[in-house]
Amino acid sequence: MGLSVRVLEKSRGAGGRMATHAFRRGERSSPILAHADLGAQYVTTRSSPDHPFLGPLYKRLTDAGVLIPFTGEVAGANPYGGAGPEIRHFAAPKGMRSIAEYFLQSSSVPVDWGVAVEDLALEATQIAVSAKELPEEANSPSVVVLTQPVQQILGASKFGLRGSFLKDTDEKVMTGLKQVEYSSRFAVAYFFDKSKVSWPFSWTVKYFDKGDVRYVAHDTARRGGATDEPLMAVLVHSGVPLGIKLSDEEDPFPTAAAKMQTELEEKLPELPWATAEGSKVHKWKYSQVYIGYGGQKPSPSWVWPMTETGSPQSGCVELFRGAGGLGLLCGDAVAPASNFEGCVYSAFKAAEVLRSHFGCLRDLSISRGTFDWGVSCPEELVDGKQHVMYVWFDALINYMSGVDGTDASKPLSRFWPANMHIVGKDIHWFHAVIWPAMLMSAGMALPKSVVVHGFIAGADGRKMSKSLGNVVDPHDMLDKFPCDTLRWYLCREATFGDDVRFSEDSLRLMHNAELCDNLGNLVNRAVSLCGGSVPKAGKKDLVSHPFNLKELKTGVRDAFESYRLSDAADLTVRAAGQTNKWIADLEPWKMKDAEKQELRAACLRKLLEAVYVLAHFFAPFIPTAAEAIFAKLGEAARPIPDLSDDFQNLTEGKEVKATSLLFSQLEVKKVDVEAATEKKVQDKKAAAKADAKEGKEGKPKAKAKEEKKAKVEIKDDPNQPLFSKLDIRVGKIVKAWNHPKADRLYVEEIDVGDPDGPRQVISGLREHYTLKEFEGKRLLAICNLMPAKMIGVTSHGMVLCAKSADKKVVELINVPESCKIGDRVLPEGVPATWAPFTPEAVKELKIWEAVVKEMRTDATRTVCFDGKPLVSATGEKFLAPTQAEAEIG
Repeated sequence: MGLSVRVLEKSRGAGGRMATHAFRRGERSSPILAHADLGAQYVTTRSSPDHPFLGPLYKRLTDAGVLIPFTGEVAGANPYGGAGPEIRHFAAPKGMRSIAEYFLQSSSVPVDWGVAVEDLALEATQIAVSAKELPEEANSPSVVVLTQPVQQILGASKFGLRGSFLKDTDEKVMTGLKQVEYSSRFAVAYFFDKSKVSWPFSWTVKYFDKGDVRYVAHDTARRGGATDEPLMAVLVHSGVPLGIKLSDEEDPFPTAAAKMQTELEEKLPELPWATAEGSKVHKWKYSQVYIGYGGQKPSPSWVWPMTETGSPQSGCVELFRGAGGLGLLCGDAVAPASNFEGCVYSAFKAAEVLRSHFGCLRDLSISRGTFDWGVSCPEELVDGKQHVMYVWFDALINYMSGVDGTDASKPLSRFWPANMHIVGKDIHWFHAVIWPAMLMSAGMALPKSVVVHGFIAGADGRKMSKSLGNVVDPHDMLDKFPCDTLRWYLCREATFGDDVRFSEDSLRLMHNAELCDNLGNLVNRAVSLCGGSVPKAGKKDLVSHPFNLKELKTGVRDAFESYRLSDAADLTVRAAGQTNKWIADLEPWKMKDAEKQELRAACLRKLLEAVYVLAHFFAPFIPTAAEAIFAKLGEAARPIPDLSDDFQNLTEGKEVKATSLLFSQLEVKKVDVEAATEKKVQDKKAAAKADAKEGKEGKPKAKAKEEKKAKVEIKDDPNQPLFSKLDIRVGKIVKAWNHPKADRLYVEEIDVGDPDGPRQVISGLREHYTLKEFEGKRLLAICNLMPAKMIGVTSHGMVLCAKSADKKVVELINVPESCKIGDRVLPEGVPATWAPFTPEAVKELKIWEAVVKEMRTDATRTVCFDGKPLVSATGEKFLAPTQAEAEIG
């Protein structure tokens, strides 16, 4: 049982996941799945910012960018009794699921998500999960968090869960579950061609207090839909808990759709409902929403109270707890209808339970006695040792002391508390847990946010290291490529926070496609066609706008405020692409007749305006190129909010300079497949001839070669931490088979991130695991041991296991799913900058023999070296499945 959490969401059809993303992109053959695509994208609450329980939760969510104030107009009497100022609305840019993700992942335990769970069994030592959408490599989790309606939990619906997971559930909990009542609802998504139909209302969302239709939303606007979506989406609900009830019909969807459309035509005749490009009805009987408890109020104690002043309840239901693991029910299942507050609070409480269950937050020693370099502690000797300050405790203080943060009279003190810490993912624990704890204990102000970035990895996704030879020097890259190109690639290649796989080929391709062909050609075309000056604007509606500038401003601002740099870059480059298509469709270069000159001038003026506007949005990423665009147009940059949404920013008659090209094409390496194949064939033939020649001449020649090899002197480095001399990595068993000559041994091929593929390792685990159990296992492996022959088969490493004192129980160390194959593992606090020793040095200096003496699991089963937990590059810890205080070997 690993230290991991799996969230099992509602089944696909029942959970409202049958979204219509494909419709919006113009592909209307069939809908596809997209998480929360048409689900609730905004949260409503009556709680004030000073609410003792909800106030801090909503503040955390807004500070983290999970929620942002919803600016659209909400009309009508919603379930909270109106749309007055006492009701606050927040948008969830990444959907409602992001709220649960934020709280659950704050528990510092790996969390993965599965949809359409089919079977859930509680076994003696693990939780067995079968679901339609789970990672292929998913191991058995320690905890499952269920969000299905109670009817599905009890197996009382078409999409009910199967399995034995309720066999040990407390009788009182089961009684409560059986008394919960649910309502059904319908939702219909309508799609209109944006070139023919526009949104006629000032409101974005409207509630109705009567009839079958209870809720209508301009879904494209509510979600902040991309400007290039060809269709406008409108979402309609029958309402919860009121509305259509067709529980006796086998297929109620056509009836519901017809009834709702008839009422929509009466309530909102401004939209041509009958001419919609497409529609999709979903969410019916099996998307039940909680409405009551045994036909009465109050609700069970685990449901969030409906009143503002109600005291907080448990927020989630414990379905089971035992040696097999922990099962929780939370989210929609324990929140009354339309009560978003209950969902938010439930996710928070589930995270609290996880922290308590795993005991992730333990006391931390702020000094060390195992070495003597560092700042000495002003204390007596401990066990005969002089302690020094823990390096992270000492280092973190510099954030505040470096700006005189405790002295308001000093000018630099204005920089504390920091608005943002930007840190690497391998040190987020120190900045998000240890540093706040230090400040809180001293009563000092906390940083307002911590933003975590990923690593720049090699082209194959592995971490850069000298030993792998995949280190890229940025100075070398700047000698090869423009600075703007490198900046653009690093911001654009991956979502901020994820690792960037750095590849020169990818960089060249991106430069050519997006900077040269898209932006560069657009700028060149604009300055070349305009005739040397800014043309007259002409009549206001003579030509359309190339893109919606107002939407672009909002989208880019939201992306930057939530640190989504790649999204901001994507919106910008899309707008440039739209402008290219817009001018290509207009073809002003063909407008040569006298009567078309006014139209031609209007097209070119708006083209120049678009280029000027786009330069502002590209500027954060490619500042040098942006400055060159402003210079060409003879117009300085201005604050983006000041840009005219009607593309009226330039001065008529101002000189436009057609200077040098903005970007030039970069050469992309071309591979001649036939030539490469032929070279391989010739190389093999040459190698075969060399082997044959060596065989004829006999072995003395090879022996002479060996004698010529200079013997390398092996030296130890007393300053390097002992454990870092080993190369221990996360691996995965790709293939395993029985040793041909040894009854107790397995031979495995283990992927540890080597560029040459999996390595062969032999282990004595045949008595402890079946081949079926063994294959696919994730593990920890030592990768810099000398190759060793074991009864005729060579082993190139060793797997780590926890062992009972009598050696009867031997088990592989559990590896969190979030760890990447090839990740290096070190004791907490030991920097990864120390390179592992060579296999020869490890053998001669007996490094492993010294390390293994200090390796054990602690009372929580965490694998430790000299009392310090082993951690991955991202801070994950490793546990033995069952063995506490056990040997490691």
